[in-house]
Amino acid sequence: METLRQKARVLSLAWLHQVADAAIDTHSIPVVQQHIRDLEQAIADLREAQAENAGSIAGLNRQIAQLHQQEATLNTQADALLQLNPPREDLAATVEQRLEEVENNLTPLNNQLEKSQAIQAQYVQAMSALEAKHTAMMRQLQTLQSMSTSADAEERAARALHAVSSALGGTASIDDISARIQSRSDVAHARLQQEMGSFTPQPDPVAEVLQQSAMQQRLAARKARLGLPAGQTTITEVKE
Repeated sequence: METLRQKARVLSLAWLHQVADAAIDTHSIPVVQQHIRDLEQAIADLREAQAENAGSIAGLNRQIAQLHQQEATLNTQADALLQLNPPREDLAATVEQRLEEVENNLTPLNNQLEKSQAIQAQYVQAMSALEAKHTAMMRQLQTLQSMSTSADAEERAARALHAVSSALGGTASIDDISARIQSRSDVAHARLQQEMGSFTPQPDPVAEVLQQSAMQQRLAARKARLGLPAGQTTITEVKE
């Protein structure tokens, strides 16, 4: 029974080392997450095995200690029986027989204790490897998740910029749009100037006659001041 138990522990220990040394794709978040779960399960299994093995070691130490106590008592009894006067060799022989049985029981227990202690040392080594791998995988997962978050943000930004570019007419720039607007403004201004030209006011004959009469009066007043003879003055407008 103990041999089968020892084999099971060795197989379990080999599986734990395999989990710790497994080569995985450290660039895939699902793969890393699954490996972390495997490591956590292996750590839980190992802790249970450590506790069981530690309990076995404690039980073996207790049994061995009890046998050593019996051994000491029997040795004392055997010595005392031989020192009696007269010596009781018959009883000393009986005690010696019991002492031999105790020594025979101690041998397998000591062997089993040595094996359990060796397994416990291997468990400690395996636990160290598993915890180190678990820590490394957790760091790798955090790095991958951070990279994934950044990549998602960049993809959203790229989609937003693409939408803006499409709304602005594909590859057209703001400068191109401003140039087109300015061109339309120039054309509209030219058309306005043309339309304003058609509204040039026509000459008013009444105003012209009144203006000529005022001018004749000014000239008559000037001639009188100069002592020139008054005469009919006709002013003819020179038109360009």
